Amino acid sequence: MVKKFLYFVASLIIILSIIVFYLTIIGYETDKLNQNIKNKINENYPKLNIELEKINLLLNPFNFTIKLKTKNPKIKSKDINIDIQEVSTEINILAFLKKEFGINNIFFKSNKNSIKDVLKIFRLNQDSPQLYILQNILKSGLITVNAKIVFDEKGRVKNNYEIFGNIENLS
Repeated sequence: MVKKFLYFVASLIIILSIIVFYLTIIGYETDKLNQNIKNKINENYPKLNIELEKINLLLNPFNFTIKLKTKNPKIKSKDINIDIQEVSTEINILAFLKKEFGINNIFFKSNKNSIKDVLKIFRLNQDSPQLYILQNILKSGLITVNAKIVFDEKGRVKNNYEIFGNIENLS
């Protein structure tokens, strides 16, 4: 009886170790989170539509986080289309289970996009005279943006965000 129990416990530990190893190294791809993410974005930015492909979940068992990463999402609004290379974030598992805000930061890499389209997207959500003037002055150009946005415990953007970009063929 004790032998059977030890075999059961050993088997359970081995199976759990394999699952954790698999989720840590390879991860799990899903598209079941897409609709939830779209709904949350539409709550804050109703004029934007986002298209997501599969989301890859990677477990980090040492600091109890799950990294969510998606490739090639698109931001759309009417005639505007912004191509993004990658978006990733880490969610704290314990905060998620407590139903608290568990996202510490978001990393964002864009492909080359028309600078006029990017300005149009910004103006849809936070219009200002400066953006209007800038949009009318610029004729053409391409922009690539890499950003790291950091959040506090309540989900507000902190002031220590980083945005890097590259502008080509600006006229």
